[in-house]
Amino acid sequence: MPLYEERKNMHAVMEQAQKELAQTGRLSVSTRQQLWLALGPAEVTDRDPCPLTEAVQKRAQLALACGKKVSRVWAAYDAQDKRPQTLLRQTSAYLQGKCTAEKLDRLLKDTNFMPLMDEERYSSAPLAALAAYWGAVAALYDEPLLDSARLGCKEEQLDFYDWDAAWCAALAWAGRDENAGTGKQRVEEMKFWAWYLEQAAELMGEENYCFPKKEIKKFQEQQDPPVPVPEQADLEHFVQFMGLGDLQYCVRQESDQGYVIQTIQRSMEAVCPVCGVHITQPKFWYGVNCLDDAFPKNGPPIHLLKTVPMLHCPKHQDALCRNIDGESINPKAAWKRYLSVPGRAEEFLAELERRTVNAFQIGNAFISLNQYTAFHHNLPIPEEIKGIRWMDREMEEMEIDLTAFGPHVYFNGVTLEEFCRCYSDKVQMEKDGVLLITMERHWIRCELDENGALVRVIIRSRFCIRFDKRAEKMIKIAFLTEDQSRILSEILHLPTQEALRLPWEELCSRLSGLTRPQALAIWKDLQSHKIFCDILPNPLG
Repeated sequence: MPLYEERKNMHAVMEQAQKELAQTGRLSVSTRQQLWLALGPAEVTDRDPCPLTEAVQKRAQLALACGKKVSRVWAAYDAQDKRPQTLLRQTSAYLQGKCTAEKLDRLLKDTNFMPLMDEERYSSAPLAALAAYWGAVAALYDEPLLDSARLGCKEEQLDFYDWDAAWCAALAWAGRDENAGTGKQRVEEMKFWAWYLEQAAELMGEENYCFPKKEIKKFQEQQDPPVPVPEQADLEHFVQFMGLGDLQYCVRQESDQGYVIQTIQRSMEAVCPVCGVHITQPKFWYGVNCLDDAFPKNGPPIHLLKTVPMLHCPKHQDALCRNIDGESINPKAAWKRYLSVPGRAEEFLAELERRTVNAFQIGNAFISLNQYTAFHHNLPIPEEIKGIRWMDREMEEMEIDLTAFGPHVYFNGVTLEEFCRCYSDKVQMEKDGVLLITMERHWIRCELDENGALVRVIIRSRFCIRFDKRAEKMIKIAFLTEDQSRILSEILHLPTQEALRLPWEELCSRLSGLTRPQALAIWKDLQSHKIFCDILPNPLG
């Protein structure tokens, strides 16, 4: 491309980016892609390191600058963990020819910041570490989002883990103040992108470019005022104010005598990153801890929990779809504002006490009564709670009568109706209208009234055999006596040689989903032949 045309293209890209930033306060992924391509042709690869061309070098410098800008955010969060700083130094050394691609690649593969994202509930600082990570990726493999399949895409069309250094750094920078409201964080994000645009302009040869400060001031003035604090201390209005979706229940937690408010985010949408179809069908539901705090003046703890759907495309089951999020709300800042109303803490405490109910959760491998979680049904039942009883402690069979207990019985965090829609493969309808659900550690019988409402639940444990380490090793290498081989084949109902060749996972699967009498009989046979094992769940008492 002639130099004149190249400069003209750069100016057009910068002009469009500035316009978008002034209007939205951020740079979309498609605009970032155009900025990157204005620096030169893409060299994207996902295997061997790409050639360190001038264009790749510039894009890597831009990504590296993002990681450096937010490195102090990470340092303030965890001064002991120096991995992000090490990545930044080695990436810089690689770009200067002082570090080999092999060395940087090894360091990159040995560095995993994703657990930080999973563990952190409030701070966006782990994204600063990820900015350093994606900066190294850009240096070795070019910007992954320049892959031809992703060019021109929207954020919601990306896979859940399609990130880049700039995006991570922008969110880390915007979230430096954990107590800041949404409007203030939006302005901080805009300031980051303004800086980013100036860095990109410098790499294009426009060293004197500055994003107009008047646009930042204008954007700041346009931010919507915070949602008004509800006038009444009403639980539903509180949940709405906090942006938590729909209220499920409020319970009093025995462990710390705190209040647990459980909510669910039902109205969500995503786009399949493969085919672009808009989807609303959950693949599964998962829990998010939104806030752990306490009422002022040594008041009781409060915990805000939310159940969220992981959406999936029916045609592309393995695609990780990114939810199209609505307005994000900082729960810590919102909680602080909610309590700022005179007398609000006392009023809301009275509301929580009035609205407290009993709630029962049935998970794949646990049950929970008022947030007290017990594995395999080792659950104490307080005398004052009616409608729940052990029918057969030996079989670990429990009954919940909803007419006495109340309506708050949930399956993997959702109602029976939502569970049946999401996990239809686990549900079987009997001729008498009873629903039978199979979970990892229990069978569940759900009885409905003439209107289809749940009235009775019976839970029975599913038992399995767990071998000790020595027995596991003996079976895996087929180092068994003739008698041991025979008893194992009889238990599995297979010929001896076929039983010994059975893959370990399949063997364990065949010895799970048992009733207690079945598990006990198998356990006795194995123990008597010195194939040592135990039964899960462990017996009660």
